[in-house]
Amino acid sequence: MHDILLSAGKEIKLWKYDDSDSEWKTMCSKLPASDVILAKFEPKSNVFATLGKYDRIVTIWYPTEDDHDASAATRTVDYNFTLISHPKYVTHFVWRRLPGSNDRENDCTLFNMARDGIGRFWSPTDVQQPHFLYMCAVIDSNQSLVTSKVEEDNHHHHSAQGEEEEEEEEEEEEQDDFSPIHYIGCDELASAVHARFRSHSKHERFDQRVDRIRDRVRDTHDLLFRIQADGSLTFWGVQHLNSVPRRIPRVFVVLRVDKAIDPLDVIYFLNPTHILHDYSHIQSASTIKPIELSLVARNLHGQVRCYSLNLIDFLDSTSFSSRLHLKYTWLGHQHSISKLYQTQKNRFCTVGVDGQINVWKYELRETCGKMTTQLQLGCSLFVESKQLLAVPVDKAVYDGHHVKLYEFDKQNCHLYHFITCETEAALDLSSLHVYNMEEADSGEKSFLLIGVSTTLRQISTWHLTRNHLQHMDIAFRGTQTMPWTVDPNVVGSASQWATNTASKLFHKMALQKKPVLIVSLGPEIIFYGINTDATNIEWNALFSMDTSSSSRIHQIKCAPGTVALVTGQDHKTLSIWIEIRSGVAPSCVKTFEFDEPVRDIAWNVASDAQLILAIAFPKSVGIFGQKRASNNANNDDIWAWYTTFKVGTPEDITALAWVDCGVLTVAAGNQLRCYLKWLIDDDTISKAVRVHGDSQVEPMSSIFDISYEMNGPLPFYHPDHLMHYIMWGKMDLVHSVLVSLYTFFKQFVDDEDNSINEFPPVSFSKMLKLQNGESKQGAKQEYNGLFEDDDDADDANTIQNEDDDTVRALTSSEAKNLAHYLKVKVLPGLNEGERIHLIAMVDTIVEITNQGDSLDENGARFTALLENHFHLNKSLPPEQRQMQLESRDYVWTLHSQSQDLLLERCIRLCDNTLVWQDARNLGLFIWLQKIDVVRDQMATIARNIYLSKSAEARDPVDCTLYYLALRKKNLIEGLWKTTSSHKDKQP
Repeated sequence: MHDILLSAGKEIKLWKYDDSDSEWKTMCSKLPASDVILAKFEPKSNVFATLGKYDRIVTIWYPTEDDHDASAATRTVDYNFTLISHPKYVTHFVWRRLPGSNDRENDCTLFNMARDGIGRFWSPTDVQQPHFLYMCAVIDSNQSLVTSKVEEDNHHHHSAQGEEEEEEEEEEEEQDDFSPIHYIGCDELASAVHARFRSHSKHERFDQRVDRIRDRVRDTHDLLFRIQADGSLTFWGVQHLNSVPRRIPRVFVVLRVDKAIDPLDVIYFLNPTHILHDYSHIQSASTIKPIELSLVARNLHGQVRCYSLNLIDFLDSTSFSSRLHLKYTWLGHQHSISKLYQTQKNRFCTVGVDGQINVWKYELRETCGKMTTQLQLGCSLFVESKQLLAVPVDKAVYDGHHVKLYEFDKQNCHLYHFITCETEAALDLSSLHVYNMEEADSGEKSFLLIGVSTTLRQISTWHLTRNHLQHMDIAFRGTQTMPWTVDPNVVGSASQWATNTASKLFHKMALQKKPVLIVSLGPEIIFYGINTDATNIEWNALFSMDTSSSSRIHQIKCAPGTVALVTGQDHKTLSIWIEIRSGVAPSCVKTFEFDEPVRDIAWNVASDAQLILAIAFPKSVGIFGQKRASNNANNDDIWAWYTTFKVGTPEDITALAWVDCGVLTVAAGNQLRCYLKWLIDDDTISKAVRVHGDSQVEPMSSIFDISYEMNGPLPFYHPDHLMHYIMWGKMDLVHSVLVSLYTFFKQFVDDEDNSINEFPPVSFSKMLKLQNGESKQGAKQEYNGLFEDDDDADDANTIQNEDDDTVRALTSSEAKNLAHYLKVKVLPGLNEGERIHLIAMVDTIVEITNQGDSLDENGARFTALLENHFHLNKSLPPEQRQMQLESRDYVWTLHSQSQDLLLERCIRLCDNTLVWQDARNLGLFIWLQKIDVVRDQMATIARNIYLSKSAEARDPVDCTLYYLALRKKNLIEGLWKTTSSHKDKQP
């Protein structure tokens, strides 16, 4: 109270700070009868109370001064005590604290909670002697039950940790359905009401329910509550407590609520609860600002949770249910996390340096009346071992000697029993893994528990199956000595990436011989599969890859057909390898050299089959992914940095893992932080992946939206998509897409919004049939769609009368209208350049269709590329135009029998005036095979160049080289004779 510090344990000491000596000095020292577990000062005096463990007596200590010494400076302070006795031991006590506006002293009211389930208020009989207390009010929880008592048999849990048995009386009490009564301090209650009134704006409409709550709190200063084992709640109110003048306090039941909290959370309210008013609603932008209290509760294992109590929901009539809502939770490790293991299921386990093992799962749970996804603690245990390994599936733990499977109680995640897995000999494991097995016929699921010893070069396997009682049956499947010439550097799971729906589907679609383990032997990496036909599991090498790395491999993480390696002495090199399958040589497609060491890496398979790689550095996490190739000539995989974020923890990151809903879990120190997929304004997006050239994050965008923009599936009307189908010869499919697009645009009127947010509808079953060549035009060859003339189908109304499998081409008028729609309407999935490309593609398809049967297959392919090239150059700005055809475009003409038609088309596109620049851009003299045609075109080019200028400016020099190549010397002489004003002919 007056700058005095109280410390209590085996000895009670009072300390006071001496400003002259700048140190704390002992004022008083006392030896209690038993060790003190709780000591608190009375809020407005130097009186304090102490409590011992399993003690039925609360001791009230009050100061006494030595009056024989007249000097006030040297007067010593001593403490005497009085005792408050209870029928059973006291669990906790709370001093009553009056609101700050109340300046009354010597209130000195104490609330004690005893093990008999009764809460007692004690107050002084004489205000001049406030340390002498009498019992003034009693709250008996047994007389105010919401529901009947839970049978004792449901609470006779025994821990397998071998805790020492207590005294017989205490053991009986532990088995009772005991739940303490918690006192809501009148100061916090009043502060919560006043905070709500202070936050009220004069422009807001006042809620009359808040005024009613204020009146009730004014009449009833003190509230208490108790939560039963089934989650039901009882509220008590106490009036006239220690009032002036003195009156007999009145205790009454305010409210009884059934299922106010999840029964699994009741364990947090078996200890004293810290209750305080909450200011967070004042800062909220929400229009609903309740009178709220925060309840900070702790279970027996030191795990803390914070719940919100809305007084309006409980003490007034609202449309919301009266429940305690979980706001925050602190369930993590007390010491640093050293390891994180994730299996194919959506769960993982963390191992602390102190031997604490927590199994986590990310799942749906109700929070504040809404179902949300959040990280949940499945179970927790402590194992004392210097060599500790664990996997979350069936809670398998290796303690340095044995592998044990732990089974936990459904109501208490800390109560368990274990089964030891049998082995042939002593185990010396270096890693523990799980492989998920599923019978193809019956669909029955089972697991392989795999232990690897790098020193003994052995693999031990156990087969885990569930019986009809949902208990685990364990079958030892043998230990195999592996033919390793060196001790492995890294042993990892080859199926660890299969953690969500998309990745599990990829795993099922993998090769028949699925890799189970991946082992690094120097620079060589071997993928191992299993043979389960025999009694003992047989491990076989499926394939291997040589990394040719001169440095040590530190980490290996697998994804579908892809492997990421961390190498280098300083852990700063990361390489990505693809084509990881049997019979094909793997290749390294990307190597990163970072400035910081890589702590951990984790793959995530998105729902659209994109691979996203999270890389953990000491203080930050980077997200990397693939980027779609913008140039068809470049077939290499392009890996780009998407974004990065810092992890504000004092300790470095140790591990990370992707869980469900795109959430990335990061372990740093003793903290587990879950980062959602959503991006905020503060997030920086790499310039390499900015689709629209703007670094501003769009509202409600996520990291997977960036991945979709970078390398996601293209819309069915994308020009690159259509071009590939043209080259594939699937013109029926291209016509179907354009007709569907035209039909979709017809439903819009001119004054509607030009921005379209929905994808045009398309029959994917029809597209698959056309892709497989199953259209009703099967009487013709596969490429007849390139040459068909459908000018007779001018009536647009026939679109709705056609059979689903019938395919027709766009008419000229429809193509013109479609091009107009594409110019004014903005389709999703297309940027400005792609939209211009699609418009050019429409004109290209019409030109190809008009050719009819006059072209062969390869000639039609070249015509498509040629028409698209010219139409695109007409639409694009000059700086974006590509003047020359690529060699891969005109190579089709070398395999075409329609070169005369192709040449005629090239000349017509060049406005019938072919010059050398045009011929070079089109590769004309590379693919023309008839020598006579080559000579004729060369002569035509020479003539066009000479005649391209006016008669006065014509120069024989411009065409001399071409005519010399044609050996037309006489023609050159004639041109020079007709030129009289040339400077070379001047004397």
